[in-house]
Amino acid sequence: MDNRKVFAGLLLLVAGLLLAFAFLSIAGRSTSGFSEAFLQGHSTRVEGNKVFFSFRLENHEGRGMEYFYSVFFDGKKVLEKSQFVEDGYFVETAETIAVETGFSGKKKVAVEISSPTKPVGLSLFFWVYP
Repeated sequence: MDNRKVFAGLLLLVAGLLLAFAFLSIAGRSTSGFSEAFLQGHSTRVEGNKVFFSFRLENHEGRGMEYFYSVFFDGKKVLEKSQFVEDGYFVETAETIAVETGFSGKKKVAVEISSPTKPVGLSLFFWVYP
């Protein structure tokens, strides 16, 4: 085989790899931010007619965000609040909700989280027992 053909083939291969790397470096970056929410399970408890729980909001949106959240107990809205989180930071929010005394069976507690730029938002839920 001719050395020029081998050299040309290697040159094309290296150029192709460099182009692929450049494309993936540029196209692989996401410009849209995201938010995350997690329940802090170790802190969930029921004491009498109160449910104590906490959740964590993480902001990776590229700017500070005001998050609005509603808490539902057995399908009924029992709390509405908001929480500001700086970009690249997280906030752990502890909440207490009053519930009917002596409820029976398991009941669902849901947290619906939204922001002005993401109205669909995030959802968290857990079950509590008397």
